[in-house]
Amino acid sequence: MRPRYQDNLHAQWARDDRERFLDELLRHDGRGDYVEQVLCGRPGCGRPDPTYRCVDCLHGCLYCEDCVQETHQWTPLHHIEEWTGDYFERRTLKSLGVCLQLGHPPGVRCTNPERAWGNTFVIIDSHTIYEVALDFCGCGSAKPKPIQLLRMHFYPATGTNPRSAATFWALHRFAHMTLESKCSAYEFYNSVSRETNNTGLDPSCVSGNGLS
Repeated sequence: MRPRYQDNLHAQWARDDRERFLDELLRHDGRGDYVEQVLCGRPGCGRPDPTYRCVDCLHGCLYCEDCVQETHQWTPLHHIEEWTGDYFERRTLKSLGVCLQLGHPPGVRCTNPERAWGNTFVIIDSHTIYEVALDFCGCGSAKPKPIQLLRMHFYPATGTNPRSAATFWALHRFAHMTLESKCSAYEFYNSVSRETNNTGLDPSCVSGNGLS
């Protein structure tokens, strides 16, 4: 039904659409169209009992662990969830064995990789703080570590043995927020930290020679 000019559009939405909007939002917490899926959704795979989905991809199709690892070599900052049988639980790509290799095309491993210090590298993106497994290139022709990060669109926190970086997209977002709302770096970081985990039980932090 087309709204009349004099209608209160918010009241009309509450009357006609609120319940079905809520149903659709809640549907994303479950398996949705894939509640009956029993095989991995990647073409050519077909392994049984897939349990992983990516919430940044444009569908909720389920995949096996191997396919999640392989397909996300190209998108290492996506968010992965695992179906426990009752609900989806957040998993990191690092915990699934995905390692971000610098200095080489996606999917190509370095013959002489140099693992980030402590096997932990922190990346601040525009909406999330990630802990990733990251290998620098250690080939004879490899660029310095900060240059390798910059060429991957990661701005390192320091020029000496960097252990954290911000994506270029995070820096662009911070610049716009500063211009529009006078947002400070502290406020921006806290907002991204809350988007990462807003429970207060596992606060994100960047320490050492990080960005804080």
